[in-house]
Amino acid sequence: MRLDRPKYIPMRIRGTLLLLAFLSLAGGCSTGVSFHPGVAISDKQYFMEPPYIAATPDGYSLRWRYGTMGFSFVPSYRADNGRLLFALQETPGAPQLAGQYGEIPITCETCIRALQRGGAFWVEPDRHEVQLEVKRVLTTPRTQ
Repeated sequence: MRLDRPKYIPMRIRGTLLLLAFLSLAGGCSTGVSFHPGVAISDKQYFMEPPYIAATPDGYSLRWRYGTMGFSFVPSYRADNGRLLFALQETPGAPQLAGQYGEIPITCETCIRALQRGGAFWVEPDRHEVQLEVKRVLTTPRTQ
């Protein structure tokens, strides 16, 4: 019995890790480990224009135009109670993007269903939600 115990423990740990990995994937999709409110959608340092959902023939994405600060960032998103929620918590990265467009594709099936059924919302620092506009677009925006 004593020789079987070391083999049993690693198998049990491996099984637990596989179960946790499966449950995290089955529970929906998210771009971040932790999701919480961050930057306001009206903060001109981050957004020259408010973010919106771009509906193209190829799918959906979140688009925004970088604000006066000009640093790169990527908002997080997750499906929650049949809606798609976005927030920006990341620390800004490389400079020189003021006025440029940013975009992240929405590829997770759970998130796409939430967007189509319940809409998309930006979570503000005070936790209230601002509904994002869905725009039908055929091309990538050009920076002027």
